[in-house]
Amino acid sequence: MEHHLVLEDLCKSFGDVQAVKNLNLKIKKGELITLLGPSGCGKTTTMHIIAGFHLPDRGRVILNGEDITYLAPYKRNTPMVFQEYALFPHLTVFENVAYGMAIRKVPKNEIQEKVKDILEQLGLPDIATRFPNQLSGGQQQRVALARALVLDPEVLLLDEPLSNLDAKLRIRVRYEIKQLQEKFNITMVYVTHDQEEALSISDRVAVMNKGVLEQYGTPWEIYYKPKNKFVAEFVGETNFLQVEIKEVRPSDDGTGASVVDFLWQDRVFSTSVEDEGLSPGSTRTLLLRPEAIEPVGRDEEITDENTISGKVIDSSFLGSITRYRIDVGGEEIVVDDSKTKEHGVFRGEVKLKLPWNVHFL
Repeated sequence: MEHHLVLEDLCKSFGDVQAVKNLNLKIKKGELITLLGPSGCGKTTTMHIIAGFHLPDRGRVILNGEDITYLAPYKRNTPMVFQEYALFPHLTVFENVAYGMAIRKVPKNEIQEKVKDILEQLGLPDIATRFPNQLSGGQQQRVALARALVLDPEVLLLDEPLSNLDAKLRIRVRYEIKQLQEKFNITMVYVTHDQEEALSISDRVAVMNKGVLEQYGTPWEIYYKPKNKFVAEFVGETNFLQVEIKEVRPSDDGTGASVVDFLWQDRVFSTSVEDEGLSPGSTRTLLLRPEAIEPVGRDEEITDENTISGKVIDSSFLGSITRYRIDVGGEEIVVDDSKTKEHGVFRGEVKLKLPWNVHFL
């Protein structure tokens, strides 16, 4: 599939600060990609370059095969939904949604028809005559989306659009945004610093740090196969274990994976991995997500060799899971248990089952 939006070697500096460094991204038609990273990582600057609000120092923005790098913002069909929504307080919902079409001198009858249709599709017809100060946060968010969608955008840009909503409403509205994106087959570029938000709605995620693209991949790849420690730490809770590789041998399950024996806490454990360039005698960082480690009672019978004992330092009940901090031979690790209802909260000594499939950095 030909790429719809291409960012090619983008660079942008503000004084001595290089906000974007040699950024390359390829986005397919109808794809929702998220620019994810901490404050100051360059994600909003990248979005502003796509929108035409900033000119890059170097590089190109290509849309549908056309170089639009130096095209004025109003000449590229890439509307943006801002964090503050930027609704006109003196205009009604209908007039806010119609504004962009009116500026483009679209015939009035066409404006009436398209605005009415988009308000219907977003469930907003009953509030068409209200003003922004009469709307809830969720309604304002949908009006801002309607104002952008009515223009049939080539690319829809969303800059942290849910940050002003409460937690429950954020979850509902992000689901609505994903539904709209799929319904209209719109290419979306979405900026957020919220990892859960990015993982839940994205086709692909671009993790940025200090202007550099650290990794670009599916949510699954970003979470389970991070390319470096920054990505692993930023996207979810993570345990990093320094281990020694003892032996690497082919797996006999026909998958092409390898079985690796590694030394940790004076114990040898086995795991299955894809080819990750592991060699016997080397020291590597083993990544273990908290939910991948299974805590079991010390009195339970376990035949699995991949177990080790630890002592509970702290536990926090979080509803769907209980999060433990556990001391294993002087090393503190985090473990998430989803079976608290079955066996209660662990105290004191606990056994931990390590997963069979892991990832090395």
